[in-house]
Amino acid sequence: MNKETFDKLRIEQSIKSKNGIDFLLAASLIWLIVAIIWTLGYNAYSKSVLTFMATGLMMPMALVFARILKTSWKNENNPLHSLGLWLNLAQLFYFPLLEGLKLL
Repeated sequence: MNKETFDKLRIEQSIKSKNGIDFLLAASLIWLIVAIIWTLGYNAYSKSVLTFMATGLMMPMALVFARILKTSWKNENNPLHSLGLWLNLAQLFYFPLLEGLKLL
C-alpha cells in the first residue's frame, strides 16, 4: 500500500468516524467520574475499585455517543477499519492496567 492510498483511506475513516469523537467524549466523562471518585473520603483501595468499575462504562458510553452523534466506527470497506477497532479496544485495558499499577 503506498502512502497516497494509505492517506486516502485514513482520511475516509476519519471523516466517517468524526475523528473518534464518541470515544473522546466517553473517555472525558470517565476521567470526570474518576476525578470525582478520588475526591471522595474513601480509602485508596475503595477508590481504586470504584475507578476500575467506572472504566467498564467506556465502551457502552462510546456506543451511545456513536448513536447520538451518528458516527460510524465500523467501515467494513476500509482495510484500516480493523486497525482502528483494535486501537479502540485497547483502550478498554488502559484504565484497569493503570489502576492495577496503583495498587502495587
